[in-house]
Amino acid sequence: MQENRNVLQLFRSTFIFARERQNARFSLPERSKGMEIYERRVTSMKKLLAMVLALVMTLSLAVSANAAFKDADKVSDTYEEAVAVLNGMGVFKGYEDGSFQPKGDITRAEVAAIVYRVYTADVKDAKASLYATYNKFSDMNGAGWASGYIGYCANAALVKGYPNGTFQPSGKVTGYEVLAMILRAIGYDQNNEFTGPDWALHVAQTAQQAKILANVKGVDLNAPATRELVAELLFRAIADAPMVTYTAAFGYQTVSFNGKKDSNKTFSENDTLGYKSFKLKSAKEADEFGRPTTKWTYDVGDKSTTVEVEALATYTEAAKNCDIYADSGLKKGTKLDVYTNSKTSDGTYTVADNKDDSKQADQGRLTLVYEDRLVNIDTYLAEVTKFVAEKTDSKGHTTSAYAIVDKNVHGYKGKLDTKFETKDEFKADDMVLVTIANGDIQSMVKAESKNAVLTNVSGNSKNIDNIQKVKGLDKADAAVNCTATFAPKTMTLGKTYNFYFDTYGNVIGADELSRNYAVLDTLYIEHNKGVDTAYGDLYFFDGDRKTDATIDEVAGSTVKTSGKNAIEVPASKNDGRYYTVYSYSIDNDGAYTLSDSEFKTAKAASFQSGDKYLTITKSDNKSTERLQLSKDSQILLQTEESPKGTFQNVTGYADLKSFEGTKVQYVLDNNNYVDMIYVYASEVSSRTVFIYDTKAYDSNWNDGKPYATFKAYELVDGKLEDTKVDIYYADGNDTASSGVDSVGLYEITMSSDKVYNVVKEYYAETVTNLTDGNRITTKDKDGAVHYFDLDGASVAKFEGTSVKGTVDTDWTAKDLTNNSYVYVQYDNSKSGDTHDALVVYDMYTKVSTTVVDGSKTTDVTSPVQYVGKAFADITVDLAANQTVTDVTMKDSKNTFQPTIKNEAGKATISSTDLVTGDITITVTTDVNTAIGKLASVKLDGETVDLATGYDTLAEALDKATKINKADVNPQYVLTVTTKQNSQNTGAVWGNVQWASSKTAAANVTFDNDGELSTVTLSGANTGTYVVIRLTDFGDTAYYAYVID
Repeated sequence: MQENRNVLQLFRSTFIFARERQNARFSLPERSKGMEIYERRVTSMKKLLAMVLALVMTLSLAVSANAAFKDADKVSDTYEEAVAVLNGMGVFKGYEDGSFQPKGDITRAEVAAIVYRVYTADVKDAKASLYATYNKFSDMNGAGWASGYIGYCANAALVKGYPNGTFQPSGKVTGYEVLAMILRAIGYDQNNEFTGPDWALHVAQTAQQAKILANVKGVDLNAPATRELVAELLFRAIADAPMVTYTAAFGYQTVSFNGKKDSNKTFSENDTLGYKSFKLKSAKEADEFGRPTTKWTYDVGDKSTTVEVEALATYTEAAKNCDIYADSGLKKGTKLDVYTNSKTSDGTYTVADNKDDSKQADQGRLTLVYEDRLVNIDTYLAEVTKFVAEKTDSKGHTTSAYAIVDKNVHGYKGKLDTKFETKDEFKADDMVLVTIANGDIQSMVKAESKNAVLTNVSGNSKNIDNIQKVKGLDKADAAVNCTATFAPKTMTLGKTYNFYFDTYGNVIGADELSRNYAVLDTLYIEHNKGVDTAYGDLYFFDGDRKTDATIDEVAGSTVKTSGKNAIEVPASKNDGRYYTVYSYSIDNDGAYTLSDSEFKTAKAASFQSGDKYLTITKSDNKSTERLQLSKDSQILLQTEESPKGTFQNVTGYADLKSFEGTKVQYVLDNNNYVDMIYVYASEVSSRTVFIYDTKAYDSNWNDGKPYATFKAYELVDGKLEDTKVDIYYADGNDTASSGVDSVGLYEITMSSDKVYNVVKEYYAETVTNLTDGNRITTKDKDGAVHYFDLDGASVAKFEGTSVKGTVDTDWTAKDLTNNSYVYVQYDNSKSGDTHDALVVYDMYTKVSTTVVDGSKTTDVTSPVQYVGKAFADITVDLAANQTVTDVTMKDSKNTFQPTIKNEAGKATISSTDLVTGDITITVTTDVNTAIGKLASVKLDGETVDLATGYDTLAEALDKATKINKADVNPQYVLTVTTKQNSQNTGAVWGNVQWASSKTAAANVTFDNDGELSTVTLSGANTGTYVVIRLTDFGDTAYYAYVID
């Protein structure tokens, strides 16, 4: 937004009202009176010529370039454009303290520096020092920093000094001297006409002809020039006056031969010095409201500066056609395009000289008349629903602050983007004034408001149904903004309302007073000029407060009352008047009279977060009663003692935190729900924390009860902070785990002894849709869908198990994905189906994957599976006689249906489901009953080691057991005995075969099985392979030997 930094507003105030009006108007609150006020009357003296205030309500032109100077408001209107453009270019700079000092003097050396920059385009002064020794003047020893600039300008004949050979660098420069320097820069003074006794006259004549002095009126150019005047002279010379060429025959010419091949013109006008040096040029544009502007562009510094064209006439009240005709100076019949809250024309206005209503200028509307158009800018009343402060994350990334208003902006019709970036601070429920162009909010300020009595209305009824009928407040005239619609359904003459005002002083909205009940927190007396006055702080049930309010009377007592009912001077001695709900009335001077509220009373009250009722202990201290709360119940809790206590206001039960308290006063509505209730709640503390470690806690003892200290993260002032929380063990449990079973988001409430109890556990949800990183859709464990706005939310990543892990606070909304498993802490005060997320915890909760093989269990460490994430394929190594027969997942509600692929030596498990919990893989071993049934084997009477049985012949041969033949005269007699078969009906049967080699043995043919005893291995020798096949009711095993 480089360009926006350089926008110049020639009009100085938008929402203003006359300091003195012909007719008395209703007085605004004191804070409004402090606003900048400016008044200028047009020729008829009937209309207020409002000046447009930059950054107040017509923000389409953003920030004035002169706003870079802290004294920008002191720059004259006539010279603002010059100061802004030259500053944007970096040609004419301010001072180190941030000021421009427009009315200050400027030295000859300073002007030489500026002329050097515009002539050489060296705005960064990179080469200026090279010319420090070029000086032709006798007084350069004291020139210091300026010697280079003066040296260059002297050698370029832009400055000539005085007849005595001096330049006088620190001398004040006159307007004529400035003109002489800059006129030389654009080509004049070739005949030394700016020398001699009449030099100033020649300078003035030349400047006038070059139209450099068009904006300079009534100024003595022979006097020391101000800085803003110098800016004007230099700017007009380089921006508007063409450079000149000189010949003896034709003198000074502003045109030259046209060298462009595509033009049929013989001559073309010379470029300006500004264009030659900086490509400086202007173009007509318009802002978001359609107001005409001039945009200056250049190739240095800020690149551009935009200037609003001054209107011929400006109105903030209704105007007739004849007023516009007279004030604008436009001819009758002139057709003007009309722009209303848009940069696109939406109609035509014809200038006329009659007394008909113009139907353009209206009360509270800013109407600006230009030569070719008429622009209307309306002010609307809106309510802030959310404000997010500027944030900078740990990586240094900054997000701008912004406010969001209710989409139903009062009086506005059309599409609207309700989000507005701002550097000002607002809060939810603030009533604000906005301007809107093309469906976007252009500016926002808080609306001033005041309680006032409705004293005059149009019509013959004391009741009105339209705020436009308001005519007077507190016996003074009042005008109503033409967009005003926000008001109670019926307003009654003589009744007090809360009125909102635009910055012209017009009524723009009204609402009912908070029901006229308040709690008095502070009461004291001040003595001033012989008069005693009581003051106090009042807290209202809608959350509003009034400090240092004038108090006329408290329960019948005034400052004049004496004795035991007297109001004491110090606040500390009026304790008996605090902790009490009063009804009140306000007189025309704003003074309060406090009376008995007639509320019911109770000794104590308690509330548990999540309930829709509170329990009171009646005044007799013998019985309790439940009071039902509605979503509209107004609860006022005082949490610190008076005077200067602390108060909390809550509407409805949804956001009400657990508390206990005394001094209860309440009133019920017609349905026996709590309408309003006040409680002096000495214990009010509820927190939402993310506990990330449920194992590494310390246990402590407090007044006979054990508690644990857990590690947690908590949102504090918009930032996540690592903290610790003390939580009581659950009753009847010897560990704290019954209250905090797993990592997660918990709501905890403090009891009177500063230790917390868990009152609510949040449930994680699965993200089902992401919208530009600003909004997520989630589904909870029951399938319910929720929507969360992430603007301004903190996002963190948890990684660990269900009982312990770590938190990464550098996580962002952009790191969230579909199927992210999240805990969301949110603001549930917003109506509708979308809530504002405060914190999102993206859960990477590892689950355990366990292989169960009979009584043996083995943990699978790879891949890591996370709750809520996609299932990652698992590979399990198996023995030849093993298969995976079942896979289960915790909390899957029997919907988990994995695909199991058993292969030789392994199994692969895959699924399209999301992980919901721990995974258990069951492995089944196929038991071959013929394996292990070999009882003994002897070769030539010598017992040999038992071979291992295998399911296949090939595997048995590969792992054959070596046996030694007899050393002397081997007979190769093999004796085999077997164990009982699996059904215990006899020994296992089998068959013995042998071959001269492993290869041959792999192809032997077995005979029918029978009882085994002794076999002679005919032809056997060293290297012979012997295979014993055993069969046990369908199971077959092979045992192999090789003779060594």
